[in-house]
Amino acid sequence: MNLKRNNWRLILQLGLLFGIVGLVIINLFRPETIKDFEAYCAFGGIQSFIRYAVAGSLACSMTTTQIFIGLAFFGGILLFSKLFCSFLCPLGTITEWLGKFGRKFKVNFNMPSAADKALRSVKYILAFLVIYKTGTTSELFCKVFDPYFASVNQMGPDTSVLWASVAIIALIVGSLFVRQFWCRYACPMGALSNIFSYFVMASTVVLVYLAIAALDVDLQWWWALAACCLLGYILEISNYNRKIFPLVKVQRDGNACSGCTLCDKACPQGIKVSCANKTVTSIDCTLCGECVAACGKEKALSFNGKRWQWLPSAMAVLFVALGITWGAITEIPTIDERWGSEEQFENAKVLTQYKTDNVKCYGSSMAFANQMQKVKGILGVATYVGTKHVKIFYNPNVISEKEVKKAIYSPYTSWLNKPKDNNTVMSSLEIGINNFYGRNDYKILGRMLKSEKGVYGFETEWGEPVLVRIFYNAKAFNPAKLKDIVSTKEFTYVDDEEGGTGREVSVDLDFKFMYMHLTNVAFDKLQIERRWFKPVSLTFNEENISTNNLDSLVVNLPQAKIPKFSRQVTFLGRHLSNDKAVVGFNTKFTDQEPQAVVTFMKNKTTKADLIKMMKADTLVVNFSDGSINKFANELKINAAL
Repeated sequence: MNLKRNNWRLILQLGLLFGIVGLVIINLFRPETIKDFEAYCAFGGIQSFIRYAVAGSLACSMTTTQIFIGLAFFGGILLFSKLFCSFLCPLGTITEWLGKFGRKFKVNFNMPSAADKALRSVKYILAFLVIYKTGTTSELFCKVFDPYFASVNQMGPDTSVLWASVAIIALIVGSLFVRQFWCRYACPMGALSNIFSYFVMASTVVLVYLAIAALDVDLQWWWALAACCLLGYILEISNYNRKIFPLVKVQRDGNACSGCTLCDKACPQGIKVSCANKTVTSIDCTLCGECVAACGKEKALSFNGKRWQWLPSAMAVLFVALGITWGAITEIPTIDERWGSEEQFENAKVLTQYKTDNVKCYGSSMAFANQMQKVKGILGVATYVGTKHVKIFYNPNVISEKEVKKAIYSPYTSWLNKPKDNNTVMSSLEIGINNFYGRNDYKILGRMLKSEKGVYGFETEWGEPVLVRIFYNAKAFNPAKLKDIVSTKEFTYVDDEEGGTGREVSVDLDFKFMYMHLTNVAFDKLQIERRWFKPVSLTFNEENISTNNLDSLVVNLPQAKIPKFSRQVTFLGRHLSNDKAVVGFNTKFTDQEPQAVVTFMKNKTTKADLIKMMKADTLVVNFSDGSINKFANELKINAAL
């Protein structure tokens, strides 16, 4: 029997899936157009909000938009139930449709009561783990296994192929054979939504925690999280009757009901709507409206007395719009670090710098803050990764605005047409460019100059305007061309870099050529490489140092002179620090190429063991905040074991 459907919901579900497929196709063929599949992720926003509440910083590269979409939907749970789950979750839609397919072939069933109650605990355990890991590390832990994220990002670097594959298989196979398998048993977002549905009870737990914390009792925030998860699970399996929230519910008029049970058959969750005593109170109800649409009796089923099938769908769209609008007019900083005193902040000034594309996530934000804390007169920083800008709080009596700008500036260096001969003599000149700031601008200029015969490379220095020093062959390149090159308003190039699309990309430019100065300074290749080389100096495990037992391992590390490997070199040093015998890691530039020097306690390890660690496929890196991350080792170590 074909049941009537809530077509408003179907349109929204199909539109969402087609939209996601469209984004995947665009990302495959035009990745420079759009890459961010998390831009409107409500679950990521909620995780990031909790991270902000407990640590004062946002998770990963989350922005205000995701946070406010998440908050809008969680606020909407109090009014209209779990609309995100019903209308906008792609995994929920796939789970539902796979279940329908399974029931068509009579292989889809409801889990027995005992097993059902036991398995419902899994989503609460996952919710605790995801929120705990995100709250303590600033990384969205759900990325490790989330089937949606893994699929649309083609098992990208943030995803564990193993755990994501297990999750995807569980989603497909489980949903085919068990009604709403993913939603009932494995979805952490579903668990958090249920906890919020029990708003009065969950709020009581949070208020008790805050009261205890106010008494200066050292009680970690995750105890409140654990209590909420346990409470949510107990209330769910005990079929606790939610008397207040959500305010809008599916209501049943027993006098008008014919007992046909079409509503039971239409319900994706398998709720016995026909047995409801006036109101459907099941925690599984997402206000999808399928039961109302399938009911043939005018007054038997309704939303608080109204048969407006469009209402839940309209509210789902409204909450997304509210979240996006709210996020557009309000911005929460990724980090907001203040180390100045209250007295210093009374006279502090603020410098806002845009196009800071080197600050792109929590990790780079903290690195930037640590760098600024070393500058005398700077009192604090706030970073906004979504709009790529930072705010610097400084004492104008100690440091001027120009000095602050200079302190935050990150110089850029790049070979464009690298000479093969170390003795190649290069002329140099300097130009000044306004409206020119950040790595993206510098890379565009590099592409513009690379096609010019005789241009070897360039470097930037802070200035107003920014100073660009170009190294070139005076016999092959005419500097008079530079003004026209820099003043180009539109530039088209082929994205042929590593990991690029191989397609043409057009960008609008507003660089302003200010001056040119021909210098009489010449350089050779090695001089420039030494000039660009940034030595690394790290010390660790100082409690183990005994000067009588110190030894050193010296290894050639040619990649250390290549800017894109600078972070990897630092990671290598931190990776070696996992061996408690290692007490120092330094790099230096010799006559020909860079070297790494590892200082260690010779009575506790050997050079062979250290070389083996340096050649490992994965670098295990310990950060100052206590977090540990793993990175693929891209460095080539030529030392023999």
